[in-house]
Amino acid sequence: MAIAPSGVVGAIETKAKIYDARHLARVQEQAAWLARRRRRWGRRGALAVLCLVRMRGVERVEDGVLVVSIDRLIPLLSVAARMRSEALSNG
Repeated sequence: MAIAPSGVVGAIETKAKIYDARHLARVQEQAAWLARRRRRWGRRGALAVLCLVRMRGVERVEDGVLVVSIDRLIPLLSVAARMRSEALSNG
């Protein structure tokens, strides 16, 4: 779990290289649980992230989950948290 200064919580599942739909579903469930149960930590919701630690240059969204390689994790979390915070503020 990671908490951005904007109040967005990230539920982060890690895999070496290979993952499937079960892993995506699990991290989505974790993010949903965080959004429901830990509102004081994640005032602006939760983001589901699957991090591939043995890959490089991966940045995509699959089934509502941010799938990212370790080298792109921090920059993309920063952008995603800012975008989510702005979207929640505007609407």
